[in-house]
Amino acid sequence: HLEMEIGARAAEGRVREGRIGVGHGIEGAAPSRWLETPNWLVFSRSAAIPHLQLDALKELPAPWGVMVPLKELVEKPDLGALGMSLRQFASLPETCTAVFSSLMDCEVQPPDGGNTEKDVSVYGVSGRFRVTPERFASLDDAAAPDFVVAPADVQSAHVSRKRQGKSVDRTLNFLDTVRDTVASPEARVFGALVGGVDIECRVRCAEETAARPTAGFFIEGLDGGVGRTAQAAVLEAVIPLLPDDKPRGMRCNGHPVEILDLVSRGIDLFDSAYPFIAAESGEALMFAFGADEEDPGLNDAPDASGAGALCVSLWDAGFKADFSPLNDKTPYTRAYVHHLLVTHEMLATVALTAHNVAVYLRFFNDIRQSIRAGTFETLRADFLARYTAKVDGPT
Repeated sequence: HLEMEIGARAAEGRVREGRIGVGHGIEGAAPSRWLETPNWLVFSRSAAIPHLQLDALKELPAPWGVMVPLKELVEKPDLGALGMSLRQFASLPETCTAVFSSLMDCEVQPPDGGNTEKDVSVYGVSGRFRVTPERFASLDDAAAPDFVVAPADVQSAHVSRKRQGKSVDRTLNFLDTVRDTVASPEARVFGALVGGVDIECRVRCAEETAARPTAGFFIEGLDGGVGRTAQAAVLEAVIPLLPDDKPRGMRCNGHPVEILDLVSRGIDLFDSAYPFIAAESGEALMFAFGADEEDPGLNDAPDASGAGALCVSLWDAGFKADFSPLNDKTPYTRAYVHHLLVTHEMLATVALTAHNVAVYLRFFNDIRQSIRAGTFETLRADFLARYTAKVDGPT
């Protein structure tokens, strides 16, 4: 089974820091790598990390993992025929500790009504594809990720309790089929937790999934404008029902304030495209947490209210003559990136992506350090006071 070690906990609440064993190999062998938690699973698109080449990936602050949507492989050549794993196909460096995969994509919300009792619908450039659990298992076998999230019948929060109940039944059946067909399910397969914002459905799904041998759990369906209040209510009902020695992942919007809240509720792994969406909008992340709070290049740009800015838009003409670097680890100045943006050069998105991903991974590293030091809640309060504590979406 998957090995997870809990290293430190906060004095109150469910905040925890630990590590997940990766690459167990033969039965009983010790893990060959460890992924520290809480941690972000770096976003990928079309089975590759957008805008970053191998040299840039090697420079990312370790440790990190990646989430690759298996739906991308439905339209691509069979990896088994190509004789390469998902890690090789995506050109991931050795510094990438763990490769996760799932049919779900944190960047795109699937429409309701596309799934059936026998399959899950995924949508690509060529249209809609129906993926059965057996087809999913064959994709997993060819791709050989370290961990895989079982298929789920995810529905938006507004559908009826009856439909959410059907979603739970289908998701549990998908999990059972996948567990019977993939290799080493107890060490590799994460059970998906669904049910919208219906507490009764969520509790039933959590209890029945926890009763099955799985590597961990992935909470689905709380990233599509559900709102923080409803999200918190679901997590308060679900997290206590899950075994303490297994990791809990979640697909989320990824706003740093949301991340801190989810860490406080016991989430270990996060699937989000937040840094990439910001980079593709011409925005540079400017926040830090704890130890890196005084890093040059960060926290010196106030927002309209005078608070620290979580990000700045380098489209702003005010950066035309700003020759300070994005941060102390990049050769690019803000004026140069502004020039690249207004001239529509591809390098602008490359530079912003490298910056944003590094800032985001360092954010998680500082969260882990604060949990070990017992200062998470203090630093969280400081963070909320320093920055604009606003999360998009209804509350």
